[in-house]
Formats: sequence, structure tokens, C-alpha cells
Amino acid sequence: MGKSKIFWSPRLVGARYETHSIPLDILKDFVALESLIIEVAKYEFKKKNARHRAPRKFSNQISIQLSGVKPGSARPVLTLAILPGLLWSPVEPAYERARDSIIATINQAANGEIITAIPQNLLHLFDKIGRSLKDDECIEFAPKRKQKAIYNQKIRERILKASSEPELISNEVSLRGRVFSCDIASKVFGFEPLGSGKILSHIPVNFDRQLIAALAHSEDGGYVFIEGMGTYKYGKLATIEEISHISHLDEMDTSIRLAEIAKLKDGWLDGQGVHVDTRLIAWLENGFDEKYPSNLVLPFLYPTPEGGLLAEWRLGANEISLEIEPDSHNGRVHVLNLKTDEDDEFLLDLDADGWDRLAEFISSKVGNNA
Repeated sequence: MGKSKIFWSPRLVGARYETHSIPLDILKDFVALESLIIEVAKYEFKKKNARHRAPRKFSNQISIQLSGVKPGSARPVLTLAILPGLLWSPVEPAYERARDSIIATINQAANGEIITAIPQNLLHLFDKIGRSLKDDECIEFAPKRKQKAIYNQKIRERILKASSEPELISNEVSLRGRVFSCDIASKVFGFEPLGSGKILSHIPVNFDRQLIAALAHSEDGGYVFIEGMGTYKYGKLATIEEISHISHLDEMDTSIRLAEIAKLKDGWLDGQGVHVDTRLIAWLENGFDEKYPSNLVLPFLYPTPEGGLLAEWRLGANEISLEIEPDSHNGRVHVLNLKTDEDDEFLLDLDADGWDRLAEFISSKVGNNA
């Protein structure tokens, strides 16, 4: 039986880790960390031994294993396991120097220093580490040291910008749009995100059938929602690298309608009509995504001649409209009962409790349906 020892125990910080468990999507980051460790260890071995190349099968003598999770937020325990039959490996010290160089690199980035701990041509390997971190999460790679090597999306971006390929950065994506082509022979599909240009990507394993179905759906006028990983070049989406989920979008999806409204120019209404400010469109899209309950019926959306937005619901005998002023986030709700001719109006402050009041009101009308 080979020798093993605790090698590294980073600390995951964030609400998701307070139960001392690790979400499965984070495990991909540690697979990527292993690749980084091996490449930096090869560099350290060559530098220490004045060699041009690392030994063949460099990583065969040692494996990095996840052997447990320590308490204190979530602390994965990484173990160095040496090949059975060996008591020591000549490459083991290189792995330890690689760990320290990675920690030093993160601290240099955090301190705004020039990164020298790792060669520039290896920094791109940080790309797949931390892609699953939320904005309020981080990894402390040296939790017991004075400088904890705190790694988050901001530090990841700094390191990648210092790499020899600074123009390429990958991140999680949630995209609405159309699949416009799917070539199974060449394993390439085309996708046009809402509000952006067309891109071509390789078809990920096991997603060919879903992409063909999405293409057929899109040709009928439908849109799809894709979640996964995308690669950005100079800040612009260049390709979809991985797909984790594809679904057809509801024809009432607010993002689709708002994307169409965003295309309107001044004069869109018989020479009149003011275009809707893109900031107002983005704000309303975010509101429906994050503050409007997903179990409630979605409205029809229209631009107003003054540059505002109008949402309309037809619920039983009730016609409900919400008009949002172009220069504020105030909304005026008008309700007309077609059976009784009774109508009512009230104002909402959608930057305060307006979304909660709107949801409660729509829910009540769905409930009585009269």
C-alpha cells in the first residue's frame, strides 16, 4: 500500500457551504485545480533540477485525492497518494512547491502586484477554477496563513488578464435565444442569443438530440433557454463551451418580448413614438425574473408612445394593465371588470414594495377569476 498524506485543505466560504457540504458543481473546480497543480509541479521540477523536460509519466507516481471535508464552513481535504510499492517519489517536493506557488499567485493578484510566482503561459489554467463561484463566495486557499489567498471571481479575472491569453475568459451563462443550425456530422451548432450576434459552438456530449429538438422548435418561432459555460473573447460571448440544461421558453416569456421592444427606434409609431431606454428594459426584465413569482401568469408587454412600458393581463372578466413611466420606476395599475364595468386605479413604487403588491393583486384575481 502506498504512502499518503494531507496535502491541502482550502476553505469554501459562502452561504452554500455553511452546512459543511460541497455542491457538486464546485467539484469541477477541484478537478481543474488538479490539472493546474500538475502543470505547475512540472515547471517547479524542471526549474529545481535544471531540466528542459519533466520526466515521462510525471503524474503517474502521485495522485491527488479528495479524502474528506473538514468542518468550519466547508474544507475539502486533498491528499497526496503515492503509487503503491513506493515509499517516496522524486516528484513529491515539486507538488508542494506548486501548491505554494499557486497560493503566492493568488496573493500577488489580490495585492495588485505583478504576478511572478507562476509563468505567464500557465495562468490560463486558472480559467476553470472558480467558474462556479457566486459573487458572494470565495475559496481561501491558505486559511491558516496571515495572507489567506482569497480567491473569488474578481481575483480570477485579474489572474486571467495577466495570462498569455488574456482575451479568453469563461463563465457560467444563462442564455435565451434561438438555435439556428445543428450539424451532427461536424458536431457544430449555431445559437443566436437575444440581443446579440450569432455564435457557433461544438455540440457537447449527449446534447445532440436536445439541440436538434431546439432547432425544430426555433424554426416554428420558439425560443430556448440554455444554461452552461461560455467562453468570452474581449468581453463578448464567443462560444458555448458546456451545456448543463436546455428548455423551451414559454411564448409569454418577458425577456423575449422585451428584446423585441428594445429593437424599436424613435418614430416606431407612424413617425411618432419614443424608443424605450435599454436601462428601463433591463430593469423590468430583472424585476420579472427575480421578483415576480414564477407560478403567476405572465402579461403581454407593449411599448408606450412616450417611451414607457405597458403590461397587460386578462384574468377572467378582469382586464388589468400596469403602465410604467419612462423616467421612473413607478407603475400605475388600472383594473376594469368587463361584467360590471367597475374600474379602479392605484400606484405602485416598484423600487419599494411594488412587486410584492403586484404579485398579491394578480394572485387574488387569479383566485377569484371574476
